[in-house]
Amino acid sequence: MTRASTHTRPRTEPGQAPAGIEVRALGKYFTDDRGDRVAAVDDITLTVRRGEFLVLLGPSGCGKTTLLRCLAGLETPDTGAIDMSGRTVFDAAAKADEAQRQVGMVFQSYALWPHMTVEQNIAYPLTTGPRSSRPSKPEVTARVQEMLALMRLTEQAQRRPGQLSGGQQQRVALARAIAAGNDVVLFDEPLSNIDAKVREALRLELRVMQRKLGFTAVYVTHDQTEALELADRIAIMRDGKVVQLGTPEDIYRAPATRYVADFVGTSNLLTATRTTTPGTVDTALGPIVATAVPDGEAPLTVTSRAHAWRVARTDPGGPNSWCATIVGRAYLGWYTEFVAEVDGVRLRIWDDHAPDVAEGEQVWISVAPEDCLVVIEDD
Repeated sequence: MTRASTHTRPRTEPGQAPAGIEVRALGKYFTDDRGDRVAAVDDITLTVRRGEFLVLLGPSGCGKTTLLRCLAGLETPDTGAIDMSGRTVFDAAAKADEAQRQVGMVFQSYALWPHMTVEQNIAYPLTTGPRSSRPSKPEVTARVQEMLALMRLTEQAQRRPGQLSGGQQQRVALARAIAAGNDVVLFDEPLSNIDAKVREALRLELRVMQRKLGFTAVYVTHDQTEALELADRIAIMRDGKVVQLGTPEDIYRAPATRYVADFVGTSNLLTATRTTTPGTVDTALGPIVATAVPDGEAPLTVTSRAHAWRVARTDPGGPNSWCATIVGRAYLGWYTEFVAEVDGVRLRIWDDHAPDVAEGEQVWISVAPEDCLVVIEDD
């Protein structure tokens, strides 16, 4: 493919933040062992606002890493186009592909050069590429010193990656990714190999750093907690498609389908059928009162978060309460997790004010109608 032109095609409405990345009808296809065509990225159209932190979330094989690699230029899409900072960097129809994209990449392993010092690793992207576009040596030195100070790595400048902690290695990888002035930084599950306690601290540190520097971030993960904590918006992916895009609050509180409700958070999911009573559906537990029921003929699911349920020794009255048997119990610090059974149906309940009941006891369980969401039951 030939190098794309660098003309700017503004696609932002007046008053909106300019786009950091625009993906238009992007497709990437492979052939499996049986000779069938498989869509890794299936006709995705997506806008990432400048300075936004977007997380691509989904299980293994959903297409999130392939999409990220297409953005980075590591994979060549079969269809569609990609704009970055108002410039077309890929267009399949025009056979245009800008190989040297102004993006930084932070890999799962950080991909630091083990034989180089921290200082040399950060300087590397500034000293490669066409000589005509490289900064002078004094400019490289000044930029590296700026990055070292910003990432709190000045004292580690002469150390090698093997002498650093996981958090320090992450900061070196991030410094290297943005040292060349990249407006876009892509992250391929950079925290997946780190211990849980360290991972929590690094998530917070990464989010603070991104807000401070203002770069556009696209981050791939299969960890829902990581996605909820880091993202301005989350794109839930399945079979090469984005099935829901929204803020963490939108995704968690208002999942569009059973798949999203099941993948993000811990929910009780009950197949439901419509009734003649407004706001009520039938389930294996019996009638459930919910906030609203979608119109149409599509199969339905009632989803309710585990933390929305309550355990009591007496009937609380009102809708959505049942007599149940506790078949499992675990104390988890700020809440107790129960497994309650009603007529063969088991439900997970996280209650932070539950009575001290033991396995085998009969109790009353309940959930408020406003905490019951009826969604489409996708296949």
